[in-house]
Amino acid sequence: MTGLVAGRVAAGLAVVSVGLHVAALGAMPPLAVLLMLAAALACLRCVPALWRTSDSRAWEWTAGTAAAMVALHLLVMGTTGGPAAHGGAAHAAAGHVAAHLHGEGWDLMHVASLVAGLEVVLAVGVLVARLAGRRRHLPAEVSSAR
Repeated sequence: MTGLVAGRVAAGLAVVSVGLHVAALGAMPPLAVLLMLAAALACLRCVPALWRTSDSRAWEWTAGTAAAMVALHLLVMGTTGGPAAHGGAAHAAAGHVAAHLHGEGWDLMHVASLVAGLEVVLAVGVLVARLAGRRRHLPAEVSSAR
């Protein structure tokens, strides 16, 4: 996947994330609404850069914010009476995977977590590929000194 295509896919995923955050506003308390709007703005921040130029700073921000979203979603899902509240993170992960494999338990939070997870994988993949490309182009004396 070329950098421009990957950037446009990531920009699309970020727009989906914004939409999911806005859709979740519903009947939330004011503090939760502010947090959701902040999360939506964090997702929206990189859309233009990912769409047009796909620069490394946008990829780094995307990877970081999406990873934070996944962690926050897992924390929230675990403290709302789900499996994590009763048996820790490993039990929660196993319970969620088992339920989803049987088609159960999909809600807005799970869909948002999946989208954020895809963003993390894509962003980290692009950053690793760029790092590998830079290492290949290092002069021989620089790479042999390592």
